[in-house]
Amino acid sequence: MKNNLFLITAALFLSTHAYASTLYESLSHQSSVPFIVETVTDSSKDKKVDTTALKAAVEKALFERKSIHFKQATDSKDAHLKVSIDVKNYYWSDHDPVDMLMGVGGAAMDAAVIEDYAFMQADVRIVDNKDKMIWSESVTSTITKKDMPADKAIVLINDDFAKSFVKSAFSKKRSA
Repeated sequence: MKNNLFLITAALFLSTHAYASTLYESLSHQSSVPFIVETVTDSSKDKKVDTTALKAAVEKALFERKSIHFKQATDSKDAHLKVSIDVKNYYWSDHDPVDMLMGVGGAAMDAAVIEDYAFMQADVRIVDNKDKMIWSESVTSTITKKDMPADKAIVLINDDFAKSFVKSAFSKKRSA
């Protein structure tokens, strides 16, 4: 009886969490995967994100993925994967926040070094060619760097975000 209850509970859990944590296994064996980045919206407070540049950065990062052969679809109906991105938060500052480093020395060093800081967080959804959601996650990216003015930061954060997204969605998960 306890085994049946466990199996029923596991089946219910898996059915409510239908999309994969990574899409690597299901896509890595395909000769090519047509995709389209459909929408990039900026719902952040200040609306400073260049959505066109972010879309281009994500497309470039997908092309550069070697173990999955992505190709851009010319039309949404031809795409096997449709990506939509909604930027929820974007922040740039000329002073990076103090990191949670171990020990007084590390925190003091971090506080003494002044660097520019950029942060982006976006909700990313991937649906298949039947418009069934197969992956969804909130992806974040941060950059801390000297001499990173606000206009340069948005370009750098776009590229870093695109790489973080590809890693989150399409990496081969390593077993422990």
